[in-house]
Amino acid sequence: MEEDAVAEEIRNRIREAFVEAGLLVGGRLLLLTDKRCLGCVTVKEMLREQLESGAAVEIDVESEGGKELCERFGIEEVPAVILDTGEELRRCEIRTEGDDLVIECEVGERRDEDKRGEEEREKEGAEEETVSESEKAESKKKELGEN
Repeated sequence: MEEDAVAEEIRNRIREAFVEAGLLVGGRLLLLTDKRCLGCVTVKEMLREQLESGAAVEIDVESEGGKELCERFGIEEVPAVILDTGEELRRCEIRTEGDDLVIECEVGERRDEDKRGEEEREKEGAEEETVSESEKAESKKKELGEN
């Protein structure tokens, strides 16, 4: 009976923290879990009300969507949380402090996919420079060989 009261108190604190942080207003939490993860079981229990209401959604890291999110955000450990604001996805840090579950989300300056696209364009530009340098060297060799 005492465990139920403690669990209810923890759920109430989480609900209050979500409301204060504005997480329950315009977004939804994506909870990345793995069936072999003991910490995931604890976090799922702490977020039970949000999972039941749809304010949070559990995604298995072994699913196609879970693998994509882990790759996109560089997630290597679970449980992990991503905030879906409806306009962007933000990676969040999740930890416990005493009996409280703390979720802190990055401030969304740019969408992560925009950052990834920029990194890919930079990489492509570097590859093009390398190709053009080798093409120049090859061209120079031909010129020298023909002269």
